[in-house]
Amino acid sequence: GSSEMGPLSLGELNGPDGWLELNLEGTGQNPLTRWWNSFTGRKPLDQMVRELILAEALAALGVPTTRGVAVVHGRPSESEDGEPCAVLLRAASTFLRFGSFEVTLAHGQHKRSASSPSDWQLLRRLADHCIENHYPEAMAVPNAAD
Repeated sequence: GSSEMGPLSLGELNGPDGWLELNLEGTGQNPLTRWWNSFTGRKPLDQMVRELILAEALAALGVPTTRGVAVVHGRPSESEDGEPCAVLLRAASTFLRFGSFEVTLAHGQHKRSASSPSDWQLLRRLADHCIENHYPEAMAVPNAAD
């Protein structure tokens, strides 16, 4: 999935079924690229096609999942075999994950460095966005600080 590849968010759009977030996976190295991807942030074409097909199969079975929109063939990888790479465009109601919040961890609090360490204002904005857009019923709970 996208959590290990440092996907890039394209933003949100309001479609007939509500808000959808779009992201690109396999675009290349960025601050969120994890070490087990050889630090390239790229993915093989066959893996991206497989991910698109599996996501659509799960959706057809009624399992809530991301939806594959398109796979675009990219330039060959920098690896010795030069296998073809691709970028996957995906859509979901959200791509927020636990890792989305980890970007604000203080230095040394996680096995990889955070891109916005100790940015508590960012953490608050991210939490507020998550609650307002995905758990609005939680907004009705009284705040303990009030």
